[in-house]
Amino acid sequence: MAVKTKTKEVSMEEALWKSADKLRGSVEPSEYKHVVLSLFFLKFASDKFEAQRAKIIADSMEKFVDKTVDLVYTKYMKALIFYEGIQRVEQFMFH
Repeated sequence: MAVKTKTKEVSMEEALWKSADKLRGSVEPSEYKHVVLSLFFLKFASDKFEAQRAKIIADSMEKFVDKTVDLVYTKYMKALIFYEGIQRVEQFMFH
């Protein structure tokens, strides 16, 4: 049984190499490094972009929360509203 497992691994390896050769197409093996390095760079740039995008979204959400808290304080948590003549005066407890 161990021999069968080993032959399956070898045949899988051969199948992978054959599929890699088909995917490579007419590109020479010596030139294939340029294709692979380009893909590595693309992956690197994509990862950096996603990290920066997540950071920008997190910062924007923080600003959004701050604006919401300010709105709640100024609009809904008024401590005292009174009038001096016809002038409305608002004193905020939290501002």
